Amino acid sequence: MKFNIETKTLLNAVNNVSKVIDKLSPLPALANLKICVEEKSIVITGSNGTASMQQTLEMETGVEESGQCLVDAKYFSEIIRKVSGQSIDVDCTDNLMHIKCGKAKFKLTCTDIGEYPEIDLNTPANKLYCPIETLREAFEKALVCVASGGRVAISRPILTGIHLSVDDGQVTIVGSDSYRMNRYAFIDMDCKDTSITIPRQACVEFLKTFNDEVSVFYGEKKIQFKTNDMMYQSQLLNGTYPDVSRIIPKSCLYHVEMDKNELLEAIKRCDFVKSDGKQIVHLSFGTEESHVDSKSEMIGETYEELETVELMSDPIEFNLNGKYLRDALDVINSEKVQITTPGIGKPLIVRGSCDVLKLMSVLVPVKTY
Repeated sequence: MKFNIETKTLLNAVNNVSKVIDKLSPLPALANLKICVEEKSIVITGSNGTASMQQTLEMETGVEESGQCLVDAKYFSEIIRKVSGQSIDVDCTDNLMHIKCGKAKFKLTCTDIGEYPEIDLNTPANKLYCPIETLREAFEKALVCVASGGRVAISRPILTGIHLSVDDGQVTIVGSDSYRMNRYAFIDMDCKDTSITIPRQACVEFLKTFNDEVSVFYGEKKIQFKTNDMMYQSQLLNGTYPDVSRIIPKSCLYHVEMDKNELLEAIKRCDFVKSDGKQIVHLSFGTEESHVDSKSEMIGETYEELETVELMSDPIEFNLNGKYLRDALDVINSEKVQITTPGIGKPLIVRGSCDVLKLMSVLVPVKTY
């Protein structure tokens, strides 16, 4: 194969595709980029066995000879990044790549193309027809609660992903680490019924890499994000996602509404009061006074009265993980926040007054002795 291309264009493509490559992969061939040169295009593929990315560069001119090769992703990208010329010449023959840019010349030994594993890059049959901006917002909010490490990730790996389900037009996207949950729901009658769990990293790559022109396809084993020139796909997580609907309170006897920013800033101001590295906040909502406080034998205590509280039930108080409450408040777009619960010691629902049907956070109260 032999081609000439703008250095910046090639570097951007190589950087994009290299993101999925695992330097410690047990299969040495997967440390390489697969480059396929055709008459009017260059296709660059990278994979770690679980996730794959492919970018296509359309070439009206510049391709002199078709072919394909496997080249070390680390060294190839390092060369392209450091050269100073506007265009670069690449010529690969007999597993030896010649690279020329300006006055600089390089040679890289390539891996036999036959060692690269067969990867199914076919587009799955099912497509998500919901607006991409809606899907993007749902992923962003659900990711806040997804387990990214620790005991939960080891004991319940299914919780390291975002669960997407479609049931008769009801699309529900959930993230949870078993201590809290964010659920985003909307109606889209065009989506086919499904129940899949998408790895956290796949959702992150979708948010970082793609714009609103991407199409989303899914099957029983993989999800694929696709544009005209770029494709990213990931295997889905195996296992049954917990039935989170069981932890959502069906009826709440206690109901509080207040200014979101007032509560959020109050929680932030007592962030320094921690026990064993955790911030536990106590919220008390009464008919005469409402406040938030936090105590630590080693550090001290804080107390702040809340002025915008509208109590629509009997008085109630509870203890929460301060970080989890801040995260729940951060994803709410409304000026007002509602907190409801069936009673003391029961899960709490936190949501914006304008997002009652769309976004919901569920927090488990903390027991203190």
